Amino acid sequence: MNKSVKEFPLVLFLLSFLVLTVQIVLSAFLRVYLKLPFLSITFAFLGLSSAGVYSFWKYGQSSSEDMLKRIPSYINTFGILLFFYFTVIAIVLLSYQSSNLMEATVNYKEAGQILVDRSVAGLIIQAWVTGIYFSVCFFILGIAISLIYKVYSSQSSRYYYFDLCGAAAGCVLGSIFMNHFD
Repeated sequence: MNKSVKEFPLVLFLLSFLVLTVQIVLSAFLRVYLKLPFLSITFAFLGLSSAGVYSFWKYGQSSSEDMLKRIPSYINTFGILLFFYFTVIAIVLLSYQSSNLMEATVNYKEAGQILVDRSVAGLIIQAWVTGIYFSVCFFILGIAISLIYKVYSSQSSRYYYFDLCGAAAGCVLGSIFMNHFD
């Protein structure tokens, strides 16, 4: 048990680093391709914050060993969902958006404002679908973080320090990424 106590501050640092870096990179990615990134990122924060409430209700009486066994599976599921998004869903959304934009541009000259409104509605629907997907992704990651805090609640101030350091490093790296890549 002592070995895992020494490892989990690093895990919490890396998870916080990952959360903030991924959210900033997603914000930049969605700003370019989706045009409504903040709606999707807001859903991601909703999923992350609701995970704490869920884990409080679901794992309120669970043993520490049971909770520690579940943390890697939640982290792996988060990774699989992000990989799935960037390999399948993003490609489908990008192809849909480009075909929809071409159709709206061609038909705008013929039919007027109605098709442009349909294109805007398509963008809003894409933002909602992407947002709900990210809400689920960050909900799963939030459960892992909240379980770490639940198991090691006696050392929460120490863990919170690593959480904040990871978030700060993630913000810095994410901002550098956004400033150096178009």
